[in-house]
Amino acid sequence: MPFISKPKELSVPDEPFYPVEKLFLFDRHTRATWEQAFGEQAPPWNKDRRIKRWADTTALERVSDPDNELVEYTWFDHATASFKKISLTAREAATPNLPGKYVYPKYQIAPTPAVVVGPPPIEPLAIRPEILCHRAEAEALKNELGGEEVVEGLTFTTGPYRIDWRGETRRQWLIKIGGDYHNAGTLLLLKNSGGVGAPGKWEKTRTGPVWVSFAQDTGEQDPRPEIPIPCRPLDPVEAIYRTPFGVVIYRKDKESPYNPKPAAQGGLTAEQAATLARIDANVQQLLALSLVQNK
Repeated sequence: MPFISKPKELSVPDEPFYPVEKLFLFDRHTRATWEQAFGEQAPPWNKDRRIKRWADTTALERVSDPDNELVEYTWFDHATASFKKISLTAREAATPNLPGKYVYPKYQIAPTPAVVVGPPPIEPLAIRPEILCHRAEAEALKNELGGEEVVEGLTFTTGPYRIDWRGETRRQWLIKIGGDYHNAGTLLLLKNSGGVGAPGKWEKTRTGPVWVSFAQDTGEQDPRPEIPIPCRPLDPVEAIYRTPFGVVIYRKDKESPYNPKPAAQGGLTAEQAATLARIDANVQQLLALSLVQNK
């Protein structure tokens, strides 16, 4: 997980009122804003999860088993204008699930220096790189297709023609399936025609395996509610005001349409007023003790 997404360090805004979104610990992302912020695409949409427009990679640092241990967050429920709790596995917390189309990387086939060399005056003939691959790739493809074995082709080392590999480590590998041999490099090209990792499946035909691509599920019509974005709790100087159009957070110590009469503090800040109140309470307690002792 190369990207790092941490909760914001928030303070109380120096404004008389502001939207609830000012309490959010993470930005709400689309696929476009995610790539802009982190320099890479968000993972492909996962239909087994709900839409999740944020990620907290620090959750992975707080547990030893991220797939099973839970982390807890506070979120704001607009319907009830109240704060609630939600628990997620650390893996879920650390991973976004953004709807939209994922662009799978283009399948790149490196050119090959290998050539077929014949007797003079015949010029060396280039070998098509798409028929070459590494044996590990061919073996994985054989297992995926239920093949029988992998054998090497283009092995002529006698007669007037030979292969000069010139440092090339790929070879022409053939996969035996039902008695017929199929070029592994060509099959890999078919499988990745829609991009590396694009969804699809193999179908068997009389002429050999054929790759069938799936239409990408983007999740943009997913009806389930999104996983809410965590937020910080209210500061003592903040309060909630419900309007017909939504919820507003206002400061008790600043005048606004939602707080026309701020609490009188004699020019003190909220913190100073609270400190003064504690001092006054302590003085009153000392006076009461003194009166009891003098009786």
